[in-house]
Amino acid sequence: MKSTTVGPVDEVVGFGCAGSWAYANVTVGSGSGSYEAVIVLQAQGSGWSVADRANACQNHLVPSAIYAQACTTS
Repeated sequence: MKSTTVGPVDEVVGFGCAGSWAYANVTVGSGSGSYEAVIVLQAQGSGWSVADRANACQNHLVPSAIYAQACTTS
């Protein structure tokens, strides 16, 4: 599943950033249908945009300072 299609985020439970990249550990949905996910974000002007996690990680666009948290966890 692409990170851009995880659905509405209910809660951010952790995050980190390096340069123009960031990751967030999030809870998607609520109740018994909720699940945890990791999304990757890229700076866009003065805000953040959800990036395609697979592309950003496979092409090593995510800085090494946050690579493990952003790309090697589910």
